[in-house]
Amino acid sequence: MILAAGRGQRLDPLTTILPKPLFPVLNKPVLAWILEYLAKFSVKEIIINLYHLAPQIHEAMKDGSLWGIKLFYSYETQILGTAGGVKKVEEFLKGGTFILYNGDTLVDLDLTEALAFHRAKGALATLVVREDKEAPQYGLIRIGSDGRVIQFLDHSAPIIPERTYETMFTGIHILEPDILLEIPANQYCGFSEEVYPNLIRKGYPVYGYLFNGYWIDIGTPEKYFKANKDFLGKTKEAITAIPNGLGKEIKIFSPVILGDNTTLQDSCSLGPYSIIGDNCSIGKRSKVQGCILWSNVTLAHDVRVKNAIIAPGVYLPPGTMIEDRIVIKVPEEQGFLSQPLSSSPLLS
Repeated sequence: MILAAGRGQRLDPLTTILPKPLFPVLNKPVLAWILEYLAKFSVKEIIINLYHLAPQIHEAMKDGSLWGIKLFYSYETQILGTAGGVKKVEEFLKGGTFILYNGDTLVDLDLTEALAFHRAKGALATLVVREDKEAPQYGLIRIGSDGRVIQFLDHSAPIIPERTYETMFTGIHILEPDILLEIPANQYCGFSEEVYPNLIRKGYPVYGYLFNGYWIDIGTPEKYFKANKDFLGKTKEAITAIPNGLGKEIKIFSPVILGDNTTLQDSCSLGPYSIIGDNCSIGKRSKVQGCILWSNVTLAHDVRVKNAIIAPGVYLPPGTMIEDRIVIKVPEEQGFLSQPLSSSPLLS
């Protein structure tokens, strides 16, 4: 099951027009990356819970056949929380061990090894965790030397063994169907807030699988930028030369990604670390540095944009200068709204 119902408020105003699981990373939705990843481990059926901008997600992912996966959808009329959303679809999940995956998370985890750990421990729940300097920001999960979770977030444990690991949760769970019995029906309920602290207090076998490979969630503009930078740095699709049929005297500072049907006019400059979506137009002498342009963005001549996220349909008139901003289209004729992105450069 993939959790995709959340509002994504830390990414406002972008999430007012596009749900977070559809945010493009290298011009491909995060959710598409997730499905591609899960398909590698022979996952065949997935249910996705939906609430915020639900039709957009359903329309984008359709039936999942593109990834060889059969997709099902659970529409929530009100937010039920991470555990409440799972309880709503218990008939789908009660047949055996299942994976629960946050819809904003990208990893290189070996799921086969994590599942083997889960089964070897006889766990009711296994949380994929990692040691990370940002663990206090996300909430500490303390595990013993055998991997058992002994303290979850701020909920105290009666006895803390001397040898423990302070970790953070990655948003990936491996669960047994019996956990559904511990979730109340028809109400809001969260795994972190209620279910896991209760299970640990009752002595149920809850384990943490320690994983220190690549992991990121895109829950903030900074994290979203970093995910794109990480993927851009290792992709083989970044261009190093000007495609045929575009303008003259164009400068490309790699790595750069160009979407389909992109127009580059004379003497414009792209990069480094710039991602241009489909159907974009970059005007004469305009410069794009360290930016993510979504689809259908038009920059007129002599525009300067740096460390910005520019949403679909935005038109920036001649001479516009944008730095460290989020830019979205507003209903007025060719108008746009921008707001601060960060106090420090993100992609440069």
